[in-house]
Amino acid sequence: SSDNPITANATFTTMALQPTVATQPPYDSSTNKYAISTLGHLSFIAQNTSFWAYNYIQTADIDATVTKYWDDEDSNSDGDKYNDANDVTDSGNNEGFLPIGNQVNRFRGKYFGNKKAINGLTITRNSNNYTGLFGWAILATISNIGLSNVNIIGQDSVGQLVGLAHSTHIINCYATSGTVTGNSNVGGLIGYLYGYASITNSYSKVDNITASSSSIGGLVGYIENSTVLNSYSTGSVVSTNISRGGLVGTYYPIAPTDSFYDKTTSGQSDTGKGIGKTTAEMKTKATFTDTTTTGLSTSWDFDTIWNIDTSGVINDGYPYLR
Repeated sequence: SSDNPITANATFTTMALQPTVATQPPYDSSTNKYAISTLGHLSFIAQNTSFWAYNYIQTADIDATVTKYWDDEDSNSDGDKYNDANDVTDSGNNEGFLPIGNQVNRFRGKYFGNKKAINGLTITRNSNNYTGLFGWAILATISNIGLSNVNIIGQDSVGQLVGLAHSTHIINCYATSGTVTGNSNVGGLIGYLYGYASITNSYSKVDNITASSSSIGGLVGYIENSTVLNSYSTGSVVSTNISRGGLVGTYYPIAPTDSFYDKTTSGQSDTGKGIGKTTAEMKTKATFTDTTTTGLSTSWDFDTIWNIDTSGVINDGYPYLR
């Protein structure tokens, strides 16, 4: 009845708000790397090209949800583009996060994710090439980092983790949920893998990858003189162009090795650019280890690198990195 007081008890768990103001990350002398623990640290790196040749270790999970409101105008003229009042509202152009590395100044360092994740990153740069958390990386190593609920829009060479990975090694990395949209060379994890680069023990489970032109794949859009080993993808690949694939859109001249895609969820059924399996097969360990059913070597390491949850709770039952 009205006007009668109600007494209730509630328990709340609070989490410290991660700073978004661009702040130089501290140097960790024990690892000889700069330690990344906040979105503000990532913002500082993105805005300072002199830091694109250093080595990093991520020490905490990072919530990047607010990047969906970031715009490139420094409204308060303090040298930090992404701490203005309209960078936490729906005002402004909302270009989102500024990719680390471009065609003039490339990322040349090492980024060790330390099995941490970045959640909610947004980049909306429709006319920009080389779009991803890292725009253009060269002679770099990016390892042990996870991305979740990341949404990327760019032009050519677009991927959640790296737009163009040139002579760069991607090791034990993943992307789950979110979208990737572009024109050509568009992939769930990497847009363009080029020049003796490699992807090893990595996967993409983004929701969908959409491209209006050529070379679109669930994991990588275009592979040139580079390798993909022991990796997989599951995302829906949406394109009418012939150079599309469940795992890889186009490769030259080396085909992916021991790598798979979900032909049910991807909507693709191509050969020679990865091995298509049903969703049930993709959630079965034997698919990745049994030579009698795959015709492959038993190179997937489920003892120290990979694991699989037969109950389907962890990673929806697909293989995941330990």
